[in-house]
Amino acid sequence: MSEIKGKFIHFEEVDKTSKAGKPYKQRTVLIETDDKYYPIKAFQCNDKAAEYLKTQPYGSIGTFQYNIQSTQVGGNWYTNLSIYRVDISATETHQANYPAPAANNGGYGNGAQTDNDSLPL
Repeated sequence: MSEIKGKFIHFEEVDKTSKAGKPYKQRTVLIETDDKYYPIKAFQCNDKAAEYLKTQPYGSIGTFQYNIQSTQVGGNWYTNLSIYRVDISATETHQANYPAPAANNGGYGNGAQTDNDSLPL
């Protein structure tokens, strides 16, 4: 069991058919974290979590509990992250959990203004 906290940003449900001919739903959930590199994580989810997430607005902050499963198929390894429990807090906001952007909006330099507006040629 693992846990991650982040912002619920997308839910997608696709009807598929297995090799045996049985229909199933592939559900993908995207969660944005405060990680510096690769902040968006993709997960699968079970029926109960899917029904709950369908009622939640995008941008909701929550705690997601998930299992990690790896399987080998044809000599290749595949890893699946599957959410089984979701706790979304109605009182938390995105701004409370993520810092505001830098004063220079992520631009170059230190954001200081100089009196000389000419180009250095």
